[in-house]
Amino acid sequence: MKKPEIRISTGTIKDLAVIALIVIVAWKAISADFSFTFENIKTSDLLAILLALFAIGLSVAFFVKANEVSNMFYDNMYKFTKDNSELLGRMESGFSEQLRHLDQGYTGLRDKFDKLPLDLGKTREKVEDEKAEVLKLKSEKNELLNELANRANLQEEEKQELFSRINDSEIKLIKAQREMRRLQHKLRDADDSEATINGILVRAVKHTQRKVVDLLGIDDFESASDEEICNNWQLIKEELPRVYVKDLRRGGALDGEYLLTEEGVQFIRDVASGNV
Repeated sequence: MKKPEIRISTGTIKDLAVIALIVIVAWKAISADFSFTFENIKTSDLLAILLALFAIGLSVAFFVKANEVSNMFYDNMYKFTKDNSELLGRMESGFSEQLRHLDQGYTGLRDKFDKLPLDLGKTREKVEDEKAEVLKLKSEKNELLNELANRANLQEEEKQELFSRINDSEIKLIKAQREMRRLQHKLRDADDSEATINGILVRAVKHTQRKVVDLLGIDDFESASDEEICNNWQLIKEELPRVYVKDLRRGGALDGEYLLTEEGVQFIRDVASGNV
């Protein structure tokens, strides 16, 4: 019959060693002689004790001061973050309000252009107002950026958030400026719808310069005969906008059959040579 095998784990050995160490230390502490007199203290020992006490006191003083500075730092950070949040709120509110006014202004301009007859005087005033509004918005943006630059350092995350909002507002501003340029261009076209050169509407003159001269396919209008110009006109007249053709007819450049008159031939020559 086999004897039961006794296994002692490493953990058990460690536990026994710790218990033995505690017992030895406790016995030494009980049997130790703690009695002493100041006569036995040497000057070097006294200095060492005083230095130790001074070091402890200095450490406590440093701890208290560091704790005070830390609290002050967190208080300042809280106030700084709060101020920046208010600044960001004001910036966002200011940009949104100005852009809202711009949107309302452009909506009003679009409504005016969609309605006939067009009041050119009021439209010009409105465009000038929108120019001033865009300049004002740019100025406010620059003032806010300067104010931000003069403040204490922002955290990187706050900077990114702020610049993202500024970029969004900048994009909206660019769109607003494009819309204003489009309206100004439309306003110029509206002016052209009333102005005339030698009895022909300016818009018809511009269309002749931009499109018709090339469509006629004549290299030298000065040397080209009237018949050549008239024949080429007949080939392209059906492709031309009806409004343009009617404008030329009202100006006397075309007859009842929408063929070039003598004045019309001369008009084409003048436009092609840049005399109009």
